[in-house]
Amino acid sequence: MIRKARLFILIVCVLSVIIVGCTQEEPPEDNTPDTSLQEVKEKGTFILGLYDDMPPLSFVERNDEIAGFDLELMTEVANRMGLKIQVETINSENGFLKLINKEVDVINGVIIDTETETNEEIEFSKPYVDNRSIMLVRSDSDIQSKDSMQNRTVGLVSNSEGYHIIDEDKPFVESIAEIVEYDTDQEAMTQLGIGAIDAAVVKETFGKYVIKQRPSEFRIIDEMGSELHGIGFRKEEDTFREEMDRIINEMKEDGTLERISKKWFGNNLIL
Repeated sequence: MIRKARLFILIVCVLSVIIVGCTQEEPPEDNTPDTSLQEVKEKGTFILGLYDDMPPLSFVERNDEIAGFDLELMTEVANRMGLKIQVETINSENGFLKLINKEVDVINGVIIDTETETNEEIEFSKPYVDNRSIMLVRSDSDIQSKDSMQNRTVGLVSNSEGYHIIDEDKPFVESIAEIVEYDTDQEAMTQLGIGAIDAAVVKETFGKYVIKQRPSEFRIIDEMGSELHGIGFRKEEDTFREEMDRIINEMKEDGTLERISKKWFGNNLIL
């Protein structure tokens, strides 16, 4: 009898757990309205996070002022929204964190990567630039293409998109003399200019910015990869993001983005 009583009690307990689990209500959906655009307009300004070491997208000029394509783009966006911007410098280590912690309202020049964990808290605008990698040589070089790089040296930025593209091209790696790694595109181009390397792989925006300033010194022999750039927003701030997307599309249609692109890159790189 004792065993039967214990078995009965055990069955009752199990059934109670099952019943409670089945009848437990799902947590209510968050129906809080998105007022992000309204809040920004009420403030009359938004804080823009910009990198200060990515010429010509955004960089510090000799007068210690931030300049570049991204700043000019966002200044025009703010003007069309009837807003002002306040610039806050960011870097690759703190940019997304500052956005999540509401130290900035948006960050510009971000690489749109839908696979990263950060995207659980970050939403991206529609991309406006495909910042591919390009290979450049000096204008007086006898190298005419990537295929004629046998026994030559190529410089590139460590762990960059260009680095991974080159590293995966095993026949190319085996045919050249050496890959020299640098910290920045600027350093790679400087070393190419003085003849320390035979070719450099850099971001298209930066490479064409340099060519625009020094057209007789360098030329492009190859283009590779794809790296979409856009604007980063906090999740759930859809009305703010959608309004910026609308305005950027308007700027594409009326030719404003093309004008800004040609000013900074020498070409129209707008998607």
